[in-house]
Amino acid sequence: MWLLIAASVARPDAVVSTLILPQFVSVEDLNRDLTEELRASQYTRAFLYIVVGETVYEWTRATGWQLIHGTGAAQSASGGARPTGERAFPFLPRFPS
Repeated sequence: MWLLIAASVARPDAVVSTLILPQFVSVEDLNRDLTEELRASQYTRAFLYIVVGETVYEWTRATGWQLIHGTGAAQSASGGARPTGERAFPFLPRFPS
């Protein structure tokens, strides 16, 4: 089963409620904040499609998150702009176990 998350949808009634700015999302953030929940789910593949900015990330159980199209936040060995342990998406609930 696959999961598609569409964010920053280019519609006046949706862009704010789905706002994710690609320059503030990194592979490191996604792996740190979402991989555990996805592994506990039935999903075998997930995509984060940031419509405004045309950025696509893909997650698989084998590879974790990868940027497959567009530009995201600069990658760094230090784990991105957020302090270690701080969730990039703290407003999202964790997947149920």
